[in-house]
Amino acid sequence: MKTSKMSIIALFSSFLTGCGMLGYYVSPYEIAQVSKNNTGLCFQITKPGDYYVHYLSIRDRNAPEMSGFNRLLPALKITSNQMCIPEAYYKFPENGEINVDIALHSPTKVMKRRNIVSEFRMVNGEPQPFTPREYSVPTADYMREKE
Repeated sequence: MKTSKMSIIALFSSFLTGCGMLGYYVSPYEIAQVSKNNTGLCFQITKPGDYYVHYLSIRDRNAPEMSGFNRLLPALKITSNQMCIPEAYYKFPENGEINVDIALHSPTKVMKRRNIVSEFRMVNGEPQPFTPREYSVPTADYMREKE
């Protein structure tokens, strides 16, 4: 009887921690290249399918997560493989290092969530992207580059 109680406790705790028999997989961040056009700063989203922007976070690159600008369902659309942030929606600084996290969700895909990140320097109002090695989070591109 004692072992069954212990196994129930172990199973229950594995569900709470996200580990264990069912497994817990967090996909690595995908990199979104940044560019500037007349609609604002745009982020390249590969294979958007029916994904939509579920969450958007914009912060100084060295600031802690959840600081800065955070929006759930930010009402930004993915069109022509790009998600653009107009200046009227968010004004990026003229200079500094920026981290943009984008969480995409899909109502139909098996892998329903994708995590997209873009890190870049703003120099005189122009974005200058970092290389995958310079990113502060592990990305799929960096993992491929290491192999």
